[in-house]
Formats: sequence, C-alpha cells, structure tokens
Amino acid sequence: FPSHDMDSKKRLRYALDNKLPFKDEFHSFVKSGEQVWLEVDSQPLFDEKGKHLGFMTIENDITRRKQAQQQQEELLQRLTLATDSAKIGIWEIDIKNNNHVIWDDTMFDIYGYSKDADLSPYQIWKKLMHPDDMHMMLEIIGELVSGKKDMDSALYRIITTNGLIRFIESHAIVKKAENGKVIRLIGTNRNVTDDVLVQEKLKSQNKALRDIASIQSHEVRRPLANILG
Repeated sequence: FPSHDMDSKKRLRYALDNKLPFKDEFHSFVKSGEQVWLEVDSQPLFDEKGKHLGFMTIENDITRRKQAQQQQEELLQRLTLATDSAKIGIWEIDIKNNNHVIWDDTMFDIYGYSKDADLSPYQIWKKLMHPDDMHMMLEIIGELVSGKKDMDSALYRIITTNGLIRFIESHAIVKKAENGKVIRLIGTNRNVTDDVLVQEKLKSQNKALRDIASIQSHEVRRPLANILG
C-alpha cells in the first residue's frame, strides 16, 4: 500500500481480523513496480457450522477508469474556471425527464433570481422573456428538440424584475441516444447587454458622422459649383 492509502489498509485489516466483507478502491504496486488502481471485493466464507474458512477475493484493475475520471474532473475544473471568469451560465433540458430544466448558479445571477426561488428555472425564463422574442425562442427550441438541428444560437431579450431590458446571448447543442433520439439540450447563456448597447451607440454615432459629412459636402459643393458656373 502507498502511504496515502493507509486508511484503506486499516479498513482491510479490520475486515480480515473480524471476518467481515470488504470492498474498496486503492492504489497498489504490480511486480514491475508500476502503481495501479485496484478494486477489491472480499467476502468471508463459512462452512455449514459457521466455521470461518477464509475469504473469496476478486481484484479488478481499474486504472484506466480512474485516469478517465481524473481527466474528466480536470476538464470540469478548467471549464468551471472559464465559465466563472466569463460569467457564462450553463443550462440543460432533460428531455427524458419531462423536459426538466437545470441551471447553474450563474444562470440564476443572469436572470436576477436566487437559486432558492419558488419559481423553477423554466418558469423564470418564461416570465422574464420579452414578449416579442418568445415565438422566436420557442421555435428554435422546438427545432432542437425535434432533431431538425444539432446546434443553434440566438440573441434575445429579457425584462428583469426591475423593468430593465437585458440582452442574452444563447448557444445550444443537442445530445442524442444511440438510436438518434434527442435526450437532452445543453447550452450557455451570457449577459451581453453592455456589448449590444455599445454597438448601438457606435451605429448611432456613425450615422451622425455620415449625416454631418453629407451636410458638409453639400455646403462645400454649392459655392464650388457657383464658382465653376
């Protein structure tokens, strides 16, 4: 046993001494000196009179499974760090479970609700959705659920509880079963209100500059035309 698995060793020793079943996962070393993960399932054996005969033990090398789990955990940690830094909310719609909607904490922050709110995520989404964008969003979701599209994105508006309009950038992908049936939607939401307002301001400023340039051009051309005439 490696030193960091001493607790497992103590549990195994206790089970052996007391003739108890034992099942655990821990590190071990093979003959070559390589460290592996083992899953050990040990059951005590007794004869008809209750006399202890020994143990029947099954050992499985689960190193690959543990490595895959570690890689998934590291990937999840990096994803969580990225989404938290960018304030990106993660949502999921479980089609098999009556279209159950799941939000992470950032999603609730984007919509201005506590995760302990009495309303479900879907109820919050429906309540705050701008009425002019509701039909568009239901159509997009319908196409994803039906399998017509594997992914989609949208920019829509919500009206927060204090009456402010917030622009939401949404992306979604479809997860399917082996038979091709859609089983869930997974997506992201990001509050892009500041970006949209900046773009609208730039468009307004550019239009104003074009109007000024047009006026100045006419003012310059008029006397110039008179001189040429």
